[in-house]
Amino acid sequence: MASLKIEDEINAIVKKHKAIINCENSLPLASRKIFNILLFLVKDRFGKDIEHQVSENDVIALLNKTDKDITSARINYKKLASTVIEYNILNNDRDHLSGVGTMLAPAEVNTTRKTWNFSFPPNIVKWVQDPKSFVFLDITTQERFCSKYSQALWEICIGSLENQLESYFSVTLDECRMLMCGKNNHQTYKDFKRRVISVALSEIKDKSLLNVELFKEIKESRRVCELVFLVTKRGYEQSALSASDDDLYIKMVDVFGITTNVARLMLEKYDDERISRNLEYTEQQYRKAIKNNREKQFNLGAYATSAITKDYAPKQPQLMTNIIKEKEKTAANESNLIELKKKAGESSMKRVISIFETIDTTLQKMLKREFEKNGLRGPIKKLFEQEGWKSDQIMNHFYIFLTAQVEQGRKGQGYDQINNLIKTNLIH
Repeated sequence: MASLKIEDEINAIVKKHKAIINCENSLPLASRKIFNILLFLVKDRFGKDIEHQVSENDVIALLNKTDKDITSARINYKKLASTVIEYNILNNDRDHLSGVGTMLAPAEVNTTRKTWNFSFPPNIVKWVQDPKSFVFLDITTQERFCSKYSQALWEICIGSLENQLESYFSVTLDECRMLMCGKNNHQTYKDFKRRVISVALSEIKDKSLLNVELFKEIKESRRVCELVFLVTKRGYEQSALSASDDDLYIKMVDVFGITTNVARLMLEKYDDERISRNLEYTEQQYRKAIKNNREKQFNLGAYATSAITKDYAPKQPQLMTNIIKEKEKTAANESNLIELKKKAGESSMKRVISIFETIDTTLQKMLKREFEKNGLRGPIKKLFEQEGWKSDQIMNHFYIFLTAQVEQGRKGQGYDQINNLIKTNLIH
């Protein structure tokens, strides 16, 4: 028989499948809480035993009730086997079909030994053993809720977050009614929003670590047909990271609409390459949505957040990555070579200038006349006509011309003297 341990009370976390969370909320609040507690108490034997037995006292303790509530707890426990509900309404897990059934089969109470004996239907056993869509719920948190609407919405919100700090999820109005109230809810939207949604949002904010907002109401004509909820884990709203001057941070917040809190945390957790790659991927998907006239249904901030967190963007093949690296290396080598040549040229020109100033003035005039004849082109020629040799720019071009002639091995009066002096300086 499953028995509650002290450490379990401190860390009462139950694994629950999304298909079971996304079910018609026709059960009373206590029944839904009891189902989570039963999953928690038999977690070590789940899938190994067909029939389970738990202590009634353990259930009452986790329900935070006293012995006088045992009768009520038994009634709500039996409702799990007698109430037919619809599973997997949102169909988040595409590997499983949605359907109807009971949550327990059967559910028995031994009043003498104060034990509860029960089995889970085969579909629930199969779902709970599948780790792909686990949601982790804190039993101690659920005991604070007084409304079944809050319990239902809280479980859905936890499931939507997965490993993210923030998430958006949308449901049709009909799905929302079924998930929070059951099939028999026929209130007007105004009353449903006031009596159900607002009550759940307020209680979740007051009694859990989540902030949940009704982010958007999507309408067809004047009728609300779909609701978008924004879920944020509290405690992550302030971050020590200072990224206000970071270009990537600004792009995430201002261009893609990611909230400032989440943007800072993702910059701390993920490298720039992953973030940039997924932002580019998000932009591609958004352009496709615009092309297909679906931009109103495309939540840019939510998609970008999920893309970065789950790394949607395909990575470049290794071969392509190697080619890019080789190109970058070649470009870097060429850039270094150009820089070296530039420095060598500057050094050579400095040497020519210093030697030019030491040769005879007659030779200097001869070299300048040759520059006037062969070195003046385009704008430089026009500048020379306006300012002559008084221009620093003209002198600079002259020295460039002179250095090029010397390096090409030019012979003749003036060049011979410069070449001889260069050789003499190199020897010494």
